[in-house]
Amino acid sequence: GAGGPEDPPCAAYPALESIARLSAAFPAAPLPQLLPRALPPHPKVSEMLRHFELALPGDEALSAPAGGYQVSTLRPAELLAEGSDNDPARTALVEWRHSGGGDVTSVVGCGEHFGSADAAALAGLGPTFAELPSQSALVAALLQSHAVGADALLLGGKGSGKTAAARRFAAALGYEPHVVYCYRDMGARDLLLRRETDASGSTVWRHTEAVRAAVSGGLLVIEAAHRLPAGVLAATLGRLLTDRALQMPDGTRLLPPGHYDELAASLGADELTARGVLRVHPAFRVLA
Repeated sequence: GAGGPEDPPCAAYPALESIARLSAAFPAAPLPQLLPRALPPHPKVSEMLRHFELALPGDEALSAPAGGYQVSTLRPAELLAEGSDNDPARTALVEWRHSGGGDVTSVVGCGEHFGSADAAALAGLGPTFAELPSQSALVAALLQSHAVGADALLLGGKGSGKTAAARRFAAALGYEPHVVYCYRDMGARDLLLRRETDASGSTVWRHTEAVRAAVSGGLLVIEAAHRLPAGVLAATLGRLLTDRALQMPDGTRLLPPGHYDELAASLGADELTARGVLRVHPAFRVLA
């Protein structure tokens, strides 16, 4: 049910699942430092965590969002496990160091400009951009979420560094961000299709940055998502965020890479394209 006004907000199942994957991938990270990344910021949630002795004092959980892990090396992947959905040309290895030992390695998708000298500029970082320890810790946490296949929502007031963190994450992995700017009267169709005029003066509909990012394996950055009417984001992009699948208003279908590859093996990629079926790239990620 919807619950009463005093009920704490519920955490979505994919968020809880991501915590389980994070805990398995980064076993030295204390659970109290991982939980705030999935649970809604709410006084009753904090009270529940304290009751079960899963809360850290003050802002200690937020001061080490990566659970004590630091990135030691970020380099191109040379070999992928058999059956991996990842594109070898768009995959990187992240080696993590932990102060208590137990170093780990993650395989992550990356952008087309990974390792390029232009990566920082394409991500929107200027030549005078200064690195701050808090920003580095936040970017490390974003890399962890990326490593377990999770998208991320950055919460904070104006000027708190959300945009800078998103740009640093993009620059580290060679993504050129696809940005969607949300506004109060934005409709569901506007998130997926954009009206344009062709050379003959006729109205045509083109895929928006959200769809282009999904198909090309880009980084989708949703700016000011809080301005959208209630329910629009979940109703429009919900399945793309949770299942990597989407049914478009123009009949185009987006499928997760594993499902698409199975169909392509039997029907052929050309036939799927003719039917308006597109593959969501495994390197696709979303920051909001």
